[in-house]
Amino acid sequence: MTGNRSVYLLLVFAALSIAACESSEESIVRNAEKDPANASPIDDHSELSGLWYNDPGATRNWPSTAEVPITPTGQGLVDSWAQDEDPMLGCIIGFGRIVSAPFPMELLIDGDRATILYEYDHQIRRIYMDGRGHPDDLYPTLMGHSVGYWENSTLVVDTIGLEGSYFRPSGALPYSDSARITERYSSLPGEKQLQIEFTVTDPNYYREPWSVTWTYSPAATILEYRCIVREHLAPESQ
Repeated sequence: MTGNRSVYLLLVFAALSIAACESSEESIVRNAEKDPANASPIDDHSELSGLWYNDPGATRNWPSTAEVPITPTGQGLVDSWAQDEDPMLGCIIGFGRIVSAPFPMELLIDGDRATILYEYDHQIRRIYMDGRGHPDDLYPTLMGHSVGYWENSTLVVDTIGLEGSYFRPSGALPYSDSARITERYSSLPGEKQLQIEFTVTDPNYYREPWSVTWTYSPAATILEYRCIVREHLAPESQ
């Protein structure tokens, strides 16, 4: 009798556990219908996570200076560009060059935060998705400050606080420390590909926002990146 009672108690416990899980899931679904933000515990958006590679040809898909609504100030920066003054030669590589270079990246989505690991210069971006806004006293940095949120299955990322630089080598497409970059990450239907739309809003250098869209394919791995300061930038010997 003792053995039968133990089996009975185990069956009752299992039934109660299943009922509790079903009730919890139904509660999440009901809350999600009232507030789409609550849908994320069920939809983990795993199709966006992973290693992605920007095809080298995509770097040539940036619009030319003539194709964007650049201001006279912005055009002046382009015209005065000097190759030997490129910060990249001193291993100072900012947001624009990081996102536009043909190097793999890894997108990790974990609840209220997304993290992007870039092979290029081993940069790391933390995208806060817990409802916080941007700080009021941001100091410009190479990768800026990013917050994100979901629009259905699209991850929308808003970045400000960038240290002014360029998106392209040769001084093309500059951006200032007042720039706002909006990225929209989505999965292409029926394909294992990631699409990112970049929208640049920078009244200092552009009369109106402009956008570019790229497609990323799965990558195998992220390798070590070694940045070497160019010799002509090294301090002269005394």
